Amino acid sequence: MTFFSAKRASQGFPTGLAYLLASMFFLTVALVLLRSHLAIATPAFILLIPVVIGVVVGGFWVGVVGALLGFLVFDYLFIPPFYTLSVGALQNLVSLFVYVVVVVLVSTVVSRLKEAQLKAKIYGDDFYRLAQTSQALIGVSGLEPLLAKVTDSLANNFGYLSVAIFLPTETGLEINSPSGKALTQKEISLVVPDRPRPASLFNLETEDGNKLNVLAMETLSHPVGLLVVKGGTGSPHEIELLKTFANSAALAIDQALLREKARRTEELEELDNWRRALLGSVSHDLKTPLASIKASLSALVELGDRLSPSEREELLTTSEAQTDRLDRLVSNLLDMARIEAGGFRADLQPTAISEVVDSVITSRSSFKPRIVLDLAKDLPLVLADFTLLHQALGNLVDNAIRAGSDGGPIEITAKQEGDLLKIFVSDSGRGVDKSRWDSVFDLYEKGKASQGSGLGLAIAKSFVLAQSGQIGIVDGAAAGITKLNGATFFISLKYYDPTNSEILESSS
Repeated sequence: MTFFSAKRASQGFPTGLAYLLASMFFLTVALVLLRSHLAIATPAFILLIPVVIGVVVGGFWVGVVGALLGFLVFDYLFIPPFYTLSVGALQNLVSLFVYVVVVVLVSTVVSRLKEAQLKAKIYGDDFYRLAQTSQALIGVSGLEPLLAKVTDSLANNFGYLSVAIFLPTETGLEINSPSGKALTQKEISLVVPDRPRPASLFNLETEDGNKLNVLAMETLSHPVGLLVVKGGTGSPHEIELLKTFANSAALAIDQALLREKARRTEELEELDNWRRALLGSVSHDLKTPLASIKASLSALVELGDRLSPSEREELLTTSEAQTDRLDRLVSNLLDMARIEAGGFRADLQPTAISEVVDSVITSRSSFKPRIVLDLAKDLPLVLADFTLLHQALGNLVDNAIRAGSDGGPIEITAKQEGDLLKIFVSDSGRGVDKSRWDSVFDLYEKGKASQGSGLGLAIAKSFVLAQSGQIGIVDGAAAGITKLNGATFFISLKYYDPTNSEILESSS
């Protein structure tokens, strides 16, 4: 029996004794009043009733008390001579003997039936709680929440003082998700002695006199850990119950460990893909400015005075422009890495889109003749980080410049849609296949490097998401945004509402 079951069973004796005494008293009074009209055997049979009641309520030992009490009452009040314990005639002695035998037999039979019924109910209740506890494990995602659910459910449903799980690590067994009263260091030393394999230990005595049970949680193929329970009765039934639960918990924990391992493997695979894609994109994006810088500097060194002032100026201008491009790329990479690592938070402030667009065009003055602006009048301010938005929009413009390498126009459009302000960048290139509208912003697509998008779009996505915005591609011609046949990228941000002070507070 478990702690709750044993406690419930121990409460039956005083209640049964009370029922026995009360019913014995009232029946005895009634029988004494009718004594002159009754045969000598009649009180013997009627006095069985209190004994049966006491046994049903309180168990066998109440029946023993009832047999002794009934013997005295029957002899003292109903066997002549009355009011003495003298038996008198032999037939009275036989009647008394038969009464005692019948009472003992009835008490034994009734108590065993009652005990079987009580045990069945206790076992049923225990297994119902076990089923509830096991059911609670279903659907719990994540190893830590599952371990906490195991220990808390067992402690709450069965009333144990302490419940803990020990899982193997590289350095040995380690306690996880303890529930209830904390285990002492001495109790932990009992649980984790120097053994190569976790083993079950039952009914260990603790310093405070409680039982400590250690159950190995094992699957069919390997051990998972140890389930440690303090308190309870330590009965065989309780041990079997705990074994059943330990096996059920072992399967759930093992599955959680496998899912955790699979998740880590997937994360490592994603990280490896990201690393390879990053190296590929970085090498691609770094080679172009580095090659231009090297070619310009080599020409300056090798040709020297043979270059005209205008040629020298052109080479220096090219080197400076490519150096600036390289500086922007490295800065963007560092910012993106900080954002992805959670070490960077956007400084969201009311921002005018027109100022961001002007800043982007100014920093790309050599391409200004190709850029066509279509900004709606009276555009509201948006909640954005000026620097991040400038870099994200600039990357979209750079991508449009590369896409329209034949010198075609680039359109920048901005308009309000509901509570969002959208900025569109359209180019005159070949466009992007619709199947790649989502993956084009990633450093890699599943199993292969991103096809020529470089770092710019991935960085732009990271910067926009850091501002709680959205980035994507639309069919610009079909949406009536542009007449160009290339790709149309967009950035959408919530406009700034000066009446909503919570927006700025949440971004601070």
